[in-house]
Amino acid sequence: MTAKLPAQLQTMATAAITMGTAARAAADRIREAEAHEVATHPDLAELDGQLDALYGEDPA
Repeated sequence: MTAKLPAQLQTMATAAITMGTAARAAADRIREAEAHEVATHPDLAELDGQLDALYGEDPA
Protein backbone atom coordinates (compact mmCIF):
# COMPACT_ATOMS: atom_id res chain seq x y z
CA MET A 1 0.00 0.00 0.00
CA THR A 2 2.76 2.49 0.86
CA ALA A 3 4.44 1.90 -2.52
CA LYS A 4 1.27 3.04 -4.30
CA LEU A 5 0.76 6.11 -2.14
CA PRO A 6 2.99 8.50 -4.12
CA ALA A 7 1.39 7.41 -7.42
CA GLN A 8 -2.08 7.82 -5.92
CA LEU A 9 -1.19 11.29 -4.65
CA GLN A 10 0.15 12.23 -8.09
CA THR A 11 -3.09 11.03 -9.69
CA MET A 12 -5.17 12.98 -7.18
CA ALA A 13 -3.08 16.11 -7.69
CA THR A 14 -3.40 15.84 -11.47
CA ALA A 15 -7.17 15.41 -11.15
CA ALA A 16 -7.41 18.43 -8.83
CA ILE A 17 -5.42 20.58 -11.25
CA THR A 18 -7.60 19.45 -14.15
CA MET A 19 -10.78 20.22 -12.21
CA GLY A 20 -9.43 23.62 -11.20
CA THR A 21 -8.58 24.44 -14.81
CA ALA A 22 -12.03 23.36 -15.95
CA ALA A 23 -13.68 25.42 -13.19
CA ARG A 24 -11.72 28.54 -14.19
CA ALA A 25 -12.66 28.03 -17.84
CA ALA A 26 -16.33 27.63 -16.90
CA ALA A 27 -16.21 30.79 -14.75
CA ASP A 28 -14.66 32.68 -17.68
CA ARG A 29 -17.45 31.50 -20.00
CA ILE A 30 -20.07 32.56 -17.45
CA ARG A 31 -18.51 36.03 -17.12
CA GLU A 32 -18.38 36.39 -20.91
CA ALA A 33 -22.02 35.33 -21.27
CA GLU A 34 -23.09 37.70 -18.50
CA ALA A 35 -21.21 40.59 -20.11
CA HIS A 36 -22.85 39.82 -23.45
CA GLU A 37 -26.32 39.69 -21.92
CA VAL A 38 -25.79 42.96 -20.05
CA ALA A 39 -24.44 44.63 -23.19
CA THR A 40 -27.32 43.48 -25.40
CA HIS A 41 -30.26 44.01 -23.05
CA PRO A 42 -30.79 47.59 -21.84
CA ASP A 43 -32.84 46.50 -18.82
CA LEU A 44 -30.04 44.23 -17.63
CA ALA A 45 -27.48 46.97 -18.21
CA GLU A 46 -29.53 49.32 -16.04
CA LEU A 47 -29.93 46.68 -13.33
CA ASP A 48 -26.21 45.92 -13.48
CA GLY A 49 -25.47 49.62 -12.97
CA GLN A 50 -27.84 49.75 -10.00
CA LEU A 51 -26.21 46.68 -8.43
CA ASP A 52 -22.76 48.20 -8.96
CA ALA A 53 -23.95 51.36 -7.22
CA LEU A 54 -25.24 49.32 -4.28
CA TYR A 55 -22.44 46.82 -3.90
CA GLY A 56 -19.48 48.37 -5.69
CA GLU A 57 -17.88 47.60 -9.02
CA ASP A 58 -17.63 44.07 -10.40
CA PRO A 59 -14.46 42.33 -9.19
CA ALA A 60 -13.62 41.21 -12.74
